[in-house]
Amino acid sequence: RALERDFRAGAAELIRRLDSEPAVAGLSIRIRGDERIEIQDVPSLGADRRRILVGSEPVDRVGANYFALYGMPVLAGRSFVAADAGAGATAVIVNQLFAERQFGGSALGRRLRFVRESEIPGEVDAGPWLEVVGVVRDFEGHAYEPSGRLYRAADVAQLAPPIGLAIRVRASPATSLVP
Repeated sequence: RALERDFRAGAAELIRRLDSEPAVAGLSIRIRGDERIEIQDVPSLGADRRRILVGSEPVDRVGANYFALYGMPVLAGRSFVAADAGAGATAVIVNQLFAERQFGGSALGRRLRFVRESEIPGEVDAGPWLEVVGVVRDFEGHAYEPSGRLYRAADVAQLAPPIGLAIRVRASPATSLVP
């Protein structure tokens, strides 16, 4: 616990210092991961109306300002706000490809949750239901392997290593910021 506390304090201090650096135009956090997902209210499934996706889906924990930092427009709904990173928050944002593949394009207001294998064979442990509050354009992937992606807001106080920092610099070349 002491190591986690020290990590969070160090990460918060690094972010504070970078954010006050004149050469930094903006920064955000990003932690990549994969989760198994259950989707609620799938009309084609009849009475049960839920399905658990086979395999894992890419899930990124990002700072509330992540999409603005990259100039990623919100195509439907809204972007994250600071409260979306708080304990008990249920907001998620998906990219276009995820919205099309999993919801037929109509993602706003839809609900999903993360599931894990249970100790009881054939059952799963499920997290709380989350709500899609926004859809952003596809950001990553390449033409041969496009990636549907789901985003959750994160705060440094919630993070464990490793974390990624996305930094936009004013300096040219960008490496001049390193010292």
